Amino acid sequence: MKALAQLLNGRWRVTTNNGEDIVADVAVNAAGYRAGEIMAMIGRTLPPVTMSHQYVVTEDGRSLRPGPNASRSCAIPMSHTISGRKGQASSLDRTSGAPRRCGFDQIPEDFSFKLWNDDLERLETYIEAAMARVPPLASAGVRGVVNGPIPYSPDGNPYIGPEHELRNFFHANTFSFGITQAGGAGKALAEWVIPGGPEWDLWPLGRRRHTGYGDGAYTKARAVEVYQNEYAPAYPNEEREAGGRSRHRRSMRV
Repeated sequence: MKALAQLLNGRWRVTTNNGEDIVADVAVNAAGYRAGEIMAMIGRTLPPVTMSHQYVVTEDGRSLRPGPNASRSCAIPMSHTISGRKGQASSLDRTSGAPRRCGFDQIPEDFSFKLWNDDLERLETYIEAAMARVPPLASAGVRGVVNGPIPYSPDGNPYIGPEHELRNFFHANTFSFGITQAGGAGKALAEWVIPGGPEWDLWPLGRRRHTGYGDGAYTKARAVEVYQNEYAPAYPNEEREAGGRSRHRRSMRV
């Protein structure tokens, strides 16, 4: 995609890298970690931060196969780890520690369907904690490591809904739990595009929830903090340090 522009009649024109023009009545920014770049094409900003996120996929083993009544996944909040099944293997996913933030200038234009090299040193303590909780993981071989980009907003929630003062332009991006959130997001977006509005009140996910204080420095600090504390316990009236305690209370994930 090379350019995006709104025409005088309210329709949207997308110009591809091949010079082809595509005109549509409705535009949806569903570009994931590229969503901010899409907004820049029309002179607007969107505050997502892209970070390097990785997980380990183990070899299949009889000891890892769940019984008929076993859970398909297990979250370990205090060690910030998820152990889950992917086909006939298990995966270890972690969201904490010291994430590696990646700016758009560090992600090549042709990065689609590509991954970064693994960085297992960042996973070591979390893998050990998961093995302590799920002992069969200790004897499972490693099939591979997936290390790719993941977008985060300052409060960790996605952007869903219309763009302010732009006709027929909607957001469905910056999902940090995309598979989990996909069904509800798709339903709400469809109800938004078809006049009438969504069934639910989704103002906490609206594009305008971050106003003037949501500048670049604030966004980076808050997004990293949310990522580090994804599975940390939440306490009543808790205020975290990133972005300034007096500027923004911690948002509850929805």
